[in-house]
Amino acid sequence: MSNVIVYDPDDTVVANRVTDYLKSVNTPEYEGGNTLINPSLAAVSDVNIIYWKVNAGTVVGMTQIEKDAIDASLVRPKYITSDEDEEEHTTTNTSFVEVYSFIAYLAEETYVVKWFAEITNSSSNRKTTWEFRINGTAVKAQGIYKPVDADDYEPIGAGFKYVNPSVSDVKFSVYLKTSQSNGTAKIRRNLITLRKEGA
Repeated sequence: MSNVIVYDPDDTVVANRVTDYLKSVNTPEYEGGNTLINPSLAAVSDVNIIYWKVNAGTVVGMTQIEKDAIDASLVRPKYITSDEDEEEHTTTNTSFVEVYSFIAYLAEETYVVKWFAEITNSSSNRKTTWEFRINGTAVKAQGIYKPVDADDYEPIGAGFKYVNPSVSDVKFSVYLKTSQSNGTAKIRRNLITLRKEGA
């Protein structure tokens, strides 16, 4: 198993731009072509992957002019919305587990984040607790819901501001747990919207 860099010598923005970094993959499947097997990443240890390129068989960071070209080519809409997730997600864990996530490529901006869903528990004597996290860190206080009747879904949601410190992929996640294992925490219809502040 090896780490593989895939690059595109014909990229229209920056030639030899790195398009993928694959970890622990089956090497024979990627030998040949525009790939590097187990390359040194020392030169890009503090460089965002979107600014990596290959130069003479080595992974290096782009020049500032190339970075500016990459930034200009990126589409960063004012509004980003996840697809509504109709699937029902469940857990009998009494510790938080991730049940839903959405990854968005964001600019270095402040965003207004809104999350909507429906939540319940299979037992009216048990509580379902949720937590919203960004890149694995809790950013919204836990919410607790105890249904009046078992499997009686209730709309819930949360809203807050998020300051993205740099251009990057950002993972928004919903975690769920039940108060006791003989109750099943359930959630469905997750929807996340992002809006640039001031837009």
